[in-house]
Amino acid sequence: MNLELMRELNLVYKWNILCGNKYYFPDQDIINITCKGKIGFLPPKYNSYLPVSHNFVQKMIDEQIWTKEEVSEMLYNPVIYHFVGWDKPWQIRRENKIMDILWWKYAKMTPYFGILNQDYITNHMKYESNRFSVLFSRKLKLFDKIPIIFFRHKGNRLVIYLFKIFPFLWSIKKDV
Repeated sequence: MNLELMRELNLVYKWNILCGNKYYFPDQDIINITCKGKIGFLPPKYNSYLPVSHNFVQKMIDEQIWTKEEVSEMLYNPVIYHFVGWDKPWQIRRENKIMDILWWKYAKMTPYFGILNQDYITNHMKYESNRFSVLFSRKLKLFDKIPIIFFRHKGNRLVIYLFKIFPFLWSIKKDV
């Protein structure tokens, strides 16, 4: 990034204003809007992602933005992988998704693995307890009116209360 030109064009101010709008890909859309005509293209291996649609790839080749060799490099030897979409591997672990497995493999090699893993466990516990809470609070009611079970988080433990008063089960610390 050309920081001097960014300051000269007052881009940070423009980006802050545009952040109030709704875009499908806010970060990329805002940069493309404000930097139109001033953007150079890196080889796609620096922004690889799956699934890459055949139509999109063919369009990039047809418009001579990418070569076939660059596409092959992106697919088989990526340098930077972009996790597109809402289900990021640091939020949802799926044992059957190769990119999730690879993300956690490399995360283990960093000094931040403990923090990443703890954040995942905490967020996963909140998700699971909210899911259970919705399921059980609808079904387990005294006289069809008073919810019987309530859930609370304490660190990475889930506490289940009877009538919001009596804790009757502590979950075992979940190690993932």
